[in-house]
Amino acid sequence: MRRIIQFLTAIIGLLAGFAFHARNHALITLDFYSGTLSLPLSVIVVASLLLGTLLGAAVLMPGRWRQTRRLRRLERAVRAPLVAPLAHPPPAAANHVD
Repeated sequence: MRRIIQFLTAIIGLLAGFAFHARNHALITLDFYSGTLSLPLSVIVVASLLLGTLLGAAVLMPGRWRQTRRLRRLERAVRAPLVAPLAHPPPAAANHVD
């Protein structure tokens, strides 16, 4: 079910992107200090959204890696034997023969 929802969301996003591109194909000139760049408005918007997504993911990934390492360490600790060997075993019971 989750994959179907993801697939439908991706299809809707692509259709919206194509519609946006069809309606916003005018050339926009970006003026940098060292030169200019002319691109369609839709390309500039999509590129800026992609750049923002990549920068956001780059900021979040170190925390995610730390959490993953901590989770693996804790899972190993849970799988380890739960009863540690006793440092001082209890004295053996005396055998009484009457």
